[in-house]
Amino acid sequence: YLESFMKAYEQNIEITLKNWSDALSDLLPNGEVVKKQALEQKFYERHLNFVKGLLNHFLKAEIARRIPERKDKIFACFNRVLVRDSTCFKVHESLRDAFPSSYTKGNQKATARLQTTYDITNKCFTFFDLCSYCDNDQKAAGQILEQAEKGDLVIQDLGYQKFTVYKDLNEKEIYLLTKWSYGTILTDRDTGERVNLLSYLRKYGFIDKQVYLGKEKVKVRIVATALPE
Repeated sequence: YLESFMKAYEQNIEITLKNWSDALSDLLPNGEVVKKQALEQKFYERHLNFVKGLLNHFLKAEIARRIPERKDKIFACFNRVLVRDSTCFKVHESLRDAFPSSYTKGNQKATARLQTTYDITNKCFTFFDLCSYCDNDQKAAGQILEQAEKGDLVIQDLGYQKFTVYKDLNEKEIYLLTKWSYGTILTDRDTGERVNLLSYLRKYGFIDKQVYLGKEKVKVRIVATALPE
């Protein structure tokens, strides 16, 4: 299955049941044929792990081909390094009830969102979740608590910002690397005074400090440097 899928992909053939079954048939001996109906019968929940495995193998091969091997040991102190992100793609309009999206000229479109987690350490995806475009990243913020373990490093953008999740990660001794959201309150953990980041950077040019984040007082370390105009 993987070899035939890769063959179709590399030849820029649209991945339809018919094209995939043709590519699969070309790989079989003695003129054997795989019908598209036979492939369609594989699309059941009991085959979900197989499809996830197929996708993982395909993506792992693509990443290995495109991204060079890291030579440094920057992540050596962590158990695993998990990178989270989501991607959206259009699906047929007949699926708009399951994957509602925006409206164009009064007609609702269908767009799916795929939540993913990639393990840099072991070079594989550890999580896939297919949902609607309307299910934004913040709604999925807590999913990482079921994936990450003590000693892992999670890297994510501000779309997943949720301070209650940050606190839970701290309690589980899971590391998190993310951006600071402009306007979010920073409080010095030693003095209890509010940190004015701009003033601090203008004075010192650099900050590496233990602070509380937000009104929820999440314990974090902030690292920032002033940039030239």
